[in-house]
Amino acid sequence: MSNLFNSLEGNYPFCFQTSMSGITEPEVKQPQDQSTTFSSCCDISQVNRKKCSTVALQCIDFRLRDNMSCQLNSIGLQNDYNAASTPGVSLAYNGNLPGYTGFDKYFDNIVKVSYLLHNIHSIILVEHGNCGAYTVAYGNISPEQERAKQLDNVNIAANTLWKKFNPTNGTIQKIPNLTITGYRISINGCDMPEIYSKTY
Repeated sequence: MSNLFNSLEGNYPFCFQTSMSGITEPEVKQPQDQSTTFSSCCDISQVNRKKCSTVALQCIDFRLRDNMSCQLNSIGLQNDYNAASTPGVSLAYNGNLPGYTGFDKYFDNIVKVSYLLHNIHSIILVEHGNCGAYTVAYGNISPEQERAKQLDNVNIAANTLWKKFNPTNGTIQKIPNLTITGYRISINGCDMPEIYSKTY
């Protein structure tokens, strides 16, 4: 066992020590050279970029962080979107999460700032299967019922966003060449079909 811990010690920013009880536990160890320790995370090609194409609203669900990034990268959005999160995505935006309000204003502000700072022209809404917020809102519904509710909520949210941000008469901000797209990612992240699309 000690050989395993010794081999890990050189590769990770923590080491293992034996406590008084004989149980081995991690102890935080500061890397000696922080400029190279996490070099696999570094990407200086992004430093001077000023624009991105999209603002993406996704669920807060921790289970989908890597899957969501992978799927968004696969449709050409790697390092090309601003991210925002709400519980239940369009469910919360539409004010359908019992006991919680204001998510529409929150995301409207994110869209407006994303346009002003980064000149976005696309809004995407990404729902997901097995969403806890939908259980809170609608009770124990079947996967088919959840999908139907998500389609309804995405349509309502997207149409509302279109009224607020379309390039002709958007009530909050006129965004040229605006597109709004809805997706639904599976809980295992394996697929993310398009479920809504509107283009100017």
